[in-house]
Amino acid sequence: MNSSDAREGNETPRRSRKISADADETFEFLSDDRNLSSWWGAGAQGEEGGAEGFHMDADPGARDVHLRWGSPGMWRHMVASVTPDGPGSRVTIRFVPVPGCDGVCLDREILRAGGSLRRIARLLDRRAHLVDTDHYWL
Repeated sequence: MNSSDAREGNETPRRSRKISADADETFEFLSDDRNLSSWWGAGAQGEEGGAEGFHMDADPGARDVHLRWGSPGMWRHMVASVTPDGPGSRVTIRFVPVPGCDGVCLDREILRAGGSLRRIARLLDRRAHLVDTDHYWL
């Protein structure tokens, strides 16, 4: 199975999906803010209907991408983690409980993450033709 859902303890819902691209390529794609709106969708970088104060931080050592957005009383904090998984990678999205978003709010956000994971897989599969058999960019 390509995707999984779980809760860590009682507070942190998460969703993951296996991606055919290797972990370094996947992290590079996710951590480039120019790609953010293509995989996270509406709301990224102040698009119409988006949240205020959208901010992205990448941690290359941990292969984590932190997204924070919202407005007073409606903050969100999402972490997309990339780990090696066979010849590909696994992307796990989890939401960190913050004041104004816990319980049902986190459940609603993690449902949205499923669509983001599908977009990530689709976008990276489309880029695969740009890499030769030794995984070098053409």
